[in-house]
Amino acid sequence: MKKVIFLMSINFLWSCKNSIDDKPQSIHITAIVDITDEMTLLPNPDAILKMYDFNTDKNIEANFKICSLTDRQLNPDKSFHLPDNSVSEKDNIQDDPNYREKLIVVFYASIRKAITEFTASNKNSSLHNSECFRTIAGELQNLMIHRGDKNILLIYSDVQENSELYNCYKKNNQESLHKNPDDVFKIFDKAHLIPNDLKNITVIFAFAPKIREEDMRYMDMIKVYKGLLEQRGG
Repeated sequence: MKKVIFLMSINFLWSCKNSIDDKPQSIHITAIVDITDEMTLLPNPDAILKMYDFNTDKNIEANFKICSLTDRQLNPDKSFHLPDNSVSEKDNIQDDPNYREKLIVVFYASIRKAITEFTASNKNSSLHNSECFRTIAGELQNLMIHRGDKNILLIYSDVQENSELYNCYKKNNQESLHKNPDDVFKIFDKAHLIPNDLKNITVIFAFAPKIREEDMRYMDMIKVYKGLLEQRGG
């Protein structure tokens, strides 16, 4: 049995103006949580907060968004924004030397609360359909529009599509996906939903399979996503 699988982290190339060694001036993190399956791995607030690395640089701009993956294409989300120090310091009218640190503490607390409330409200959810691809593609589009220097998309899902686009739960589709993943890749690619340029974005898939069959079906769909993402800059 596998407790947790961080199956893949696809690190896309930095744009020309940023080298790998450059410190990011802004960090955008989006977490997609699949509530169509009761067994979905849920986000860990501490792991997410460490990604901002304010201990290294307290001056960066930070954004966080958490949204649901459901049986619908449009879903509620929560977003939080911490402007960079040059902007936030304009509101420090009392010249508090700890003003920036206090803002970071509030930003952290907001993220913890949002994740905790999300987990509590959706832990018993179960839906018959799953709009995995459109939800993931939509958040990739949002990251490309509002992207910063460092952009991370976290996907907590088994990525088992069950929509008008494709149904991973049909026996014949499971066999086709396993034997000919390129055929399924073409179906998703022809939908033209994923942005063509995914440079400067890191995508991390996280899932905790309970049985070997879940693991295998997950791996088959990850091959499709891996191809779609790498084709666009990975």
